[in-house]
Amino acid sequence: MSVTWRRVVAFAVDNVMVLALILLVLAPFALLLVSLDLASYDSAAILMGLVGTLVALALVFGVFFGYYTLLKGYRGQTLGKMLTGIEVILEDTGQAPGPKAAARQALLLMLADAQFFGVVGFISILATEKRQRLGDMVVGTLVVRSVRRNPR
Repeated sequence: MSVTWRRVVAFAVDNVMVLALILLVLAPFALLLVSLDLASYDSAAILMGLVGTLVALALVFGVFFGYYTLLKGYRGQTLGKMLTGIEVILEDTGQAPGPKAAARQALLLMLADAQFFGVVGFISILATEKRQRLGDMVVGTLVVRSVRRNPR
């Protein structure tokens, strides 16, 4: 299987993992919001509902960015990439991109790819010579088959 198709499978696996993590983290907030009687127009209940919603949104973004930033930044691989045998490396050094670059990639993934179920990224991968998404081009990374590195 080519790296491009491995990326498609990894993207699907990662989306399932992120969704599962988000649901796990949001379950307590969902229970809180369900238990509030927002229809009563009680200002305290409405305020609690608003605060709960804002905290839930912050947690969604935190889980998404944490997943991609930590795994891709430090390992060069998300769980999907580990399962499919590919990794993200910096073009110039061959090392994992680091958390700053991975955070920028995660932001671009959220803005450009996630909105359209990965179609924008997939078209970008097919259309570019180095098979890069927008995030790869911006931070200078490539996705390659995994190679075993010597432990230090």
